[in-house]
Amino acid sequence: MSAVNVKRAAALILAAVFLFALSVPVFAEGPAPDDEGTFFAVGYSVSKSRLTRGTTADVTVTVKNVSLSADSFRAEDYDFSKLLDSFSGGSVSVSKESSGSAPLELRVKLSKLRYSGSGQSLRFQITKKGGGLPQVIELTIPEAAIYEEKPRTEREPMPEAEPIVLISISEPKEPLQPGQEAELEAALHKDLLQIPQIIDPSVPLGPDDSCNVEVERFGEAKVPDFPIPYHTEI
Repeated sequence: MSAVNVKRAAALILAAVFLFALSVPVFAEGPAPDDEGTFFAVGYSVSKSRLTRGTTADVTVTVKNVSLSADSFRAEDYDFSKLLDSFSGGSVSVSKESSGSAPLELRVKLSKLRYSGSGQSLRFQITKKGGGLPQVIELTIPEAAIYEEKPRTEREPMPEAEPIVLISISEPKEPLQPGQEAELEAALHKDLLQIPQIIDPSVPLGPDDSCNVEVERFGEAKVPDFPIPYHTEI
């Protein structure tokens, strides 16, 4: 291939690349068109000093846009909508703080927001009606106290109290002499919490109910034709 043919081939390739570049559309990648500028938050205020889970409060955000003047901005041409964040509910209202040819300064008030207890983010977007690109405003609200659920701990079982036994002996009225005998009364006291009723002193001691003394009988005892279970088995 001669040098002339090589130059012609290179010229054709460059021409084809140039025509292909002209046919490819160009998309806007910026946050907003040049005529809208960029909205950004410069401060905020909260109606309450501390927000806990379930607390309702108002948050007012100051928003600026140095590409727009106050007299050229109309709030009805824009849509202000809250996004998914750490707060729920509420309504949005917008007021213009600057005037004349000064850079645009807005006061965006989000009323009656309910804090979820999770995270500290507040997000809303500003979109120009009629095809504008949405611009997201996101803030961190440190007044929101993140709720942390404490793990439940099982209570340790209380140690069983050992039964208390006290023995008391009555002392003789007069000192005993050598070789003298006397009667002493000893009483055994158990923990009253373990005894539902104090036993009468006339009740005889015994290993079971066979030692009970029958005081009086009324009528004839009925004997059932089936075995009677013990009361603890019922």
